[in-house]
Amino acid sequence: MARELADFAEENKDWLRAFHLPSYAPELNPAEGIWSLLKGSLTGFAAADLAHLVRITKHEF
Repeated sequence: MARELADFAEENKDWLRAFHLPSYAPELNPAEGIWSLLKGSLTGFAAADLAHLVRITKHEF
């Protein structure tokens, strides 16, 4: 698939600009640390409904 994408980008370089980003760079996304902490605190959690999920998420933040 990567070769096909590279070929497409080359064929359309007059209007398409591609940026190669690292696969994981938490320093480029400050919110990544927050999501990491939230995911860790919600491990094994099953919300009864959306309101419950919102309540727990706000509490964890």
